[in-house]
This record gives sequence, C-alpha cells and structure tokens, in this order.
Amino acid sequence: MSNTENDSASIVLRDAYRYRRVFEAYAYGFLGNWAQAQDAVQEAFIAIVGKADEYDPRKGGNAWFKKFVYFKVREALAIQGREVATEAPVLEDVLHATWDEGADERMVERLEHQTSALRACMGKLRKKHQALLVDFYWNRINCEQLAARTQANAVALRRMLSRLREKLRGCIQKQLGSREGIKR
Repeated sequence: MSNTENDSASIVLRDAYRYRRVFEAYAYGFLGNWAQAQDAVQEAFIAIVGKADEYDPRKGGNAWFKKFVYFKVREALAIQGREVATEAPVLEDVLHATWDEGADERMVERLEHQTSALRACMGKLRKKHQALLVDFYWNRINCEQLAARTQANAVALRRMLSRLREKLRGCIQKQLGSREGIKR
C-alpha cells in the first residue's frame, strides 16, 4: 500500500469511525441483535477502507458510509434467510429517514454524551445490579431464567429492574442536564 493509499484509508477510517455508534444503531434496527449489528459495521468498515480512494472528505461521508452499512446489513439478513423489504417495509423507511435526519455531528456528539452518562451512572450501581441489567437488556435473558439462575423470585426481579431503570434514568438526566448545550 502506497503512502497516498495509506493516507486515504486513514482519513476515511477516521471519519467513518466517528459515526460507529450511529452505524451500529442503524444496523441494529434491521438486525435486532447487537453482536450482528457490530459485525455488519466492522464488515462495512473493511469495505469502506477498500474504497478509500473514492471518498471525498469535503463532501462528508454520511450518505456514502450509509450505503456500505446498508449493504452489509442486507448481506447479514440474507445469511439469516430474512428479507427486510418483505418483512417490514415501514421499519425500513423509518430507519432510512432517521439516518437521513439525524446522522450529523450533533447526533454523534449527543450519542457520545449519552453513552458517557450511561457509563458513569452504571458505574455507580452495585456490581450485581450492573450484571442484572446487562443480562436482561444486553444478553436478553428473561426474568424467569434470571430468577432460576439467581434463585430469586421473577416478580421481585421485575420490580428490581423497574427500580434500576428509574435510578438510571434520573442519574442520566442529571448527568446530561449538567452539561451545557445538551438538548434532551
């Protein structure tokens, strides 16, 4: 790889990486699975770097990047035997419109602030509460399975999750409210 190719690859990767979380959320909207969404975005990054010589940073990359992410999402859906257009055309339209309206610098900055606030607030919770939230929301383990695993009551776990959500919501709002210029 020549210095010029290396420079263009670095530039396009730097610009694309800035939108990584937006890409992942967009891909998740189609795939419904964070791990698959992250894989699709990584695959898109590989394709983006391969076409780095076609990237013009002066034009911005949102629409250009979106094509790669969308194509990799479609590939992932095909592997699963799913087709977006026949399953949920309205969802596809909403996801495209959301991207078109919001994938800008303000959205990226807001997402970074929200992620930072969530991390800070999660860090204030007990480890067992962090694990419960991760298992329920990230790993998608239902309350009955969690109850069996922890020898707790499923109803009590639901109440606990509700209280933890409220606690996190309040903490995040406080964190975001203390940052000047952040709009909720």
